[in-house]
Amino acid sequence: MSVDLNEPVYLSVDTIKNTIVFDKDGVEIGKIDDLLIDKENNRIACAVLSFGHHLMGIGNKYLAIPLEAFKYRKRPGDYALEQLGDDYVLDVDKSVLENEEGFDRNEPLTQTELLKSYTQYKIKPYWEK
Repeated sequence: MSVDLNEPVYLSVDTIKNTIVFDKDGVEIGKIDDLLIDKENNRIACAVLSFGHHLMGIGNKYLAIPLEAFKYRKRPGDYALEQLGDDYVLDVDKSVLENEEGFDRNEPLTQTELLKSYTQYKIKPYWEK
């Protein structure tokens, strides 16, 4: 497989934030609200999924999910929502997210809390790689 080194492969945080996320069945489940950076390791620790469809995010649940759990999806040129940009797919049922405990955006996320998410999504934590 040949790699085109002139093809852009990087996304800015501003591009990723507010990206719509769909579940594996194509149902919209939320949006990426933010990315959390590990200040000691200079790595993206996780994406923050704003789960729910409440007005202006009020009442939404925030879930810390490893960015590796999301699959980037480039929308085809004839896609009806093309003006909104590309999106992400999270291979999980919406019911799993409904039962998952969110975290308080006003409190710092601990590595113990983040480890639970990495374990749930069967992804080796970046700090162990």
